Amino acid sequence: MQQLSHRISKEAFLPSVSGSYSYSQSNDIYSGSTHDNDQLSLRLSLDIFDGFTKRQNLQSAQLNLDEARLDYEAALRDLDQALSNQDRALETQNQLILIHQTNLASARQDLEVVSQQYDAGFSSILDLMDAQLSVLQSETNLLQDLYTRKQIEAEIRRLIGQ
Repeated sequence: MQQLSHRISKEAFLPSVSGSYSYSQSNDIYSGSTHDNDQLSLRLSLDIFDGFTKRQNLQSAQLNLDEARLDYEAALRDLDQALSNQDRALETQNQLILIHQTNLASARQDLEVVSQQYDAGFSSILDLMDAQLSVLQSETNLLQDLYTRKQIEAEIRRLIGQ
């Protein structure tokens, strides 16, 4: 849009050309004669001085065009930065998922050991419940990380226009 405005401002410096054609025919009823009249006109005009309004309009249009380009470049930089941030967040989230998967496996092994000890009478019900709670907390953390990764992936797809 700004490019079109700039082009129109430049065209104001060009001369204007206009033309017309007309044809008329008249009949004289007394003499019976007809008169044909063809007229062709061509007009060329060039403003010599306009109070610098064309130049101001051109400069204004150029400034608007430059501003639009800068805004566009800033939007691209912002989009690139947002995409880069989301990519780093995705890498971090993947690492957290690996950590919480390891924690869950460890909590399950602990639960199995504590269950065997409880069955053998070597640990209390509180130890068993703590181990069960640890497994539940590890599963919750892992599910939260998986959910957060899906949110990050959705944001990346939105940023790239998918």
